[in-house]
Amino acid sequence: MIKLIKSNYDEESGISYVELNTDLGKFYGYAFLNKEEDADIASAYFGCELAEMDATLQYYNHKRFLLAQGLEALYRFRIDLKRNPQYNSESFEFELLEKRIKQKENQKYLYDIMIKNLKKAIKVRPEQRIENIKLINQVLEKNKEKRQDNE
Repeated sequence: MIKLIKSNYDEESGISYVELNTDLGKFYGYAFLNKEEDADIASAYFGCELAEMDATLQYYNHKRFLLAQGLEALYRFRIDLKRNPQYNSESFEFELLEKRIKQKENQKYLYDIMIKNLKKAIKVRPEQRIENIKLINQVLEKNKEKRQDNE
């Protein structure tokens, strides 16, 4: 569960701030858009969008970390079970443990994918926005030329 609690964009500094409330507590995201270098893409919405991605990335990293810790404990428990002289790999308990390990490994893999995609989005999103603004400006310029031709 992720819920946006606060968001703020300071036009003077170009810093955006977001606070998320999650099942693991609060996570904070920040983004900086330089007024000179990022003038075409700087806005309250875009800055807060990047800051939210940053906070969400922190949340996913923490979820993955906790999942990895739990998985490591299951691995150690499996090793301990196998050392037991009464170990039976076909027992219900051992099969349940293997099933739980597989579930946790799949969850960890999904978090790895989400983290990778979010990192990519944080990197690519400003570039996409610049391209979109260029396209919008081209269309606006063409429309302006058409209006001038019609006058």
